[in-house]
Amino acid sequence: MKLAIPYISIFLMINACAPMPGGRFLKGVDHITELEDIPELIIHDVNIFQSTAICNYLLFQERPFLALIAMGGVPACCDVEIDGKGGVKKCEVWAPGDAQGFFMKHELEHCKGWADKLY
Repeated sequence: MKLAIPYISIFLMINACAPMPGGRFLKGVDHITELEDIPELIIHDVNIFQSTAICNYLLFQERPFLALIAMGGVPACCDVEIDGKGGVKKCEVWAPGDAQGFFMKHELEHCKGWADKLY
């Protein structure tokens, strides 16, 4: 069991590592929406424990299998609503740190309409 703990820790850290979104749009988006142009932008600047709990709960509701694979390693997330015209009408973010932190920057790129590069 002692050997399994470092491997589990490494797996959880890898889940939390993701390159900055870009290169392709979210489904239903065909252009970037600047943050100031999003009619409803809600940012929850919470600590890492709160954001992880909320994001894993939201992921489990939407994609239970993916939540099990991630094993609780989702430290930040956002809920993006498309406006039907190829842009973003609402984005709600849960992430630790101010706007300069990596997690917050990553999620705000999703708010603009960018999809993750790896999946």
